[in-house]
Amino acid sequence: HVPVTYRVKETGETYWYVFLFLIMTAALFAAKDRDLEKKALEKRMRMTEQYPEFISKFQMLFGAGMTVRAIFFRLSEDRTLGEDLREEISLCVRDMKNGMSLKDALDRLGKRSGIPLYMKFSALIIQNLRKGTGELMTQLDNETREAFVLRKNHAKRLGEEVGTKLLFPMSLML
Repeated sequence: HVPVTYRVKETGETYWYVFLFLIMTAALFAAKDRDLEKKALEKRMRMTEQYPEFISKFQMLFGAGMTVRAIFFRLSEDRTLGEDLREEISLCVRDMKNGMSLKDALDRLGKRSGIPLYMKFSALIIQNLRKGTGELMTQLDNETREAFVLRKNHAKRLGEEVGTKLLFPMSLML
């Protein structure tokens, strides 16, 4: 009898499989991250589009004599507002129900949304809560006008983008 011995020749393929696995995992995480960023951007766009309606309703309710706190409670149940905006307002209302001050809840609303329009709105309301609400109606009126101008400009820009996208198919038809 002759003893038989053998050795496995290491080709390094195992390292390539591990390397490919790591690259695939990183690619999946990057794709998921990009998807989350896209959803967050879409949410911000929807909330920006809903701002003129929000500020208009806020101004109307404030002009009717409601307090800022009561307005937020009312708007959190308003089904005509967009779902994203209503969700943010509901979070603000939840904070107030849990004992947070109106000022802090509004500050969190502005920061959480990350949208300059809502940050400006929160700062406007907080500032007027500190020094009194004598000029708030005038400032809300100005903010409402600015919001509708922004909405009009946004609609124009979207129309131009659609026109640009349709330019190539129209040229093909000719």
